[in-house]
Amino acid sequence: MLGHLREGGELAAGESARAHPGIRQADRVKRPMTRLSSGLGLAGIATALLIGVPILLPPLLARPTNDAWAVLLLIGATVVYVVLAAARERRRLPLTSVQLIVACALGVSAAATGASWLIAAGLLAHAAWDVWHLVEDEKYVPGWYAGACVYVDLVAAGIVLTLHVAAQS
Repeated sequence: MLGHLREGGELAAGESARAHPGIRQADRVKRPMTRLSSGLGLAGIATALLIGVPILLPPLLARPTNDAWAVLLLIGATVVYVVLAAARERRRLPLTSVQLIVACALGVSAAATGASWLIAAGLLAHAAWDVWHLVEDEKYVPGWYAGACVYVDLVAAGIVLTLHVAAQS
């Protein structure tokens, strides 16, 4: 089967992917992993620094007594996905709308109860959502954005939990 591939993994002229189903499966595995490593690579890190430092530095320095900043971050990040779906791939609107509703519910619940872990859990879940977009190769979300969001969500969840522990001591 590999004899039918040209350099770079493409099929030789006249060959069909149907005749070599294993090649298609390999491509399906290879593409998302490339997007995952790209999104979490230099572009994702650089964007995370550009977006994350202005968002995450103030809570670190000011040590706020509530998690309003994190609630806004979580809801804002989910709104971006809804906007991207509306602009680029409308079939994803129901799914992105559900994640926005969940983020709002977590935010309201955390604000009402003071349960910081709810916001941290929401941010961690959103990081998993971002990774899913990279692995599934969802093109309506730029890889650099999803990758940056993974980093910002993880650091923000860590800050929320650290501030909560510090406030308890």
